[in-house]
Amino acid sequence: MTNRLLVLGPSWLGDAVMAIPTYRELRRRFPHARLGILARRAVAGLYEAIPVFDEVMVYDRPKGAGRFLPYADLVGRLEKFNADTALVLPRSLGAAWTALIAGTPRRIGYATRVRRFLLTEAVDRDPSLLRTHRVHYYQHLLAPLGGVPAAEAPHFDVPAGARESAAHLLAPLAQAAGPLVVFNPGANYGSAKQWPEDRYAELGRRLRARFDASIVFVGGPGDRSVCDRIAHEIRGSASNEPILDLAGKTSILELGAVLAASRLVVTNDTGAMHVAQAVGSTIVAIFGSTDPVTTAPYGEQHRIVREPVECSPCLLRECPIDHRCMVRVDVDRVFNACADAFERP
Repeated sequence: MTNRLLVLGPSWLGDAVMAIPTYRELRRRFPHARLGILARRAVAGLYEAIPVFDEVMVYDRPKGAGRFLPYADLVGRLEKFNADTALVLPRSLGAAWTALIAGTPRRIGYATRVRRFLLTEAVDRDPSLLRTHRVHYYQHLLAPLGGVPAAEAPHFDVPAGARESAAHLLAPLAQAAGPLVVFNPGANYGSAKQWPEDRYAELGRRLRARFDASIVFVGGPGDRSVCDRIAHEIRGSASNEPILDLAGKTSILELGAVLAASRLVVTNDTGAMHVAQAVGSTIVAIFGSTDPVTTAPYGEQHRIVREPVECSPCLLRECPIDHRCMVRVDVDRVFNACADAFERP
């Protein structure tokens, strides 16, 4: 019987969102168990909006010569939680090792050649599984805990406090007449995922001219310079344009509230794209180096713009050649996808 279950959660925001259906299914299957999750600080705020876990154990990935003491402290916290079962979502060797060294007797995760020996129930990753959406990939790990559940879209409700904070952030656009469009032009993973800045700028100008759209930029702290440059190009010499740059200025839940308030989200394949899907936004997603089969925004209502070049998906952080998967996606295609989204209910 499972009484205390520990989840070792994904490190990236997009993966954490795509794992939400797996988390909800755990609570349905074990309504009386104590559920805990080990989460990196960068994504831990997400779990405030998911009423699944009794305990969120936040950690920072230690680096340098002094990393062993923080790791020992982490292991001590996991030992104190005293889980009888661990569900290891990351595919790293370190995640499986952490579950083992914390003394968890039952350890479930995907098998690799080395990890197989650290897990008590190693789930095989067959080729067909690797070609399914990441939502289903995570759900498949529940097979040893009672079978694979039916498909379910990731979703969460934005708390009232985050909605209020987002309303304050969006106040400068409150009197704007046109629809609110969110641009997410960055990509933490690497530049291979990024549609060119000048094309975002041209798209913004067209959306302003055709739909009188207000444009809000979102992203992490590392995306500020990209967003600043694109916003400057859209504004030109007009300082009163309804353009707002919120890159690096929102928590995860405030980001969700801003995205939920939008009419449309135009985005690269990033964590914010998955947050947008989970809060019910309509999305135009531009894919290049990554695979929309596995990481597209979940659901049929979203629009994917992609150039199927021979080297995509390569899954590289930086393009070693000419970035053809992105530079061949012209502004007309993305604008038409946006126009289609506006014109349909």
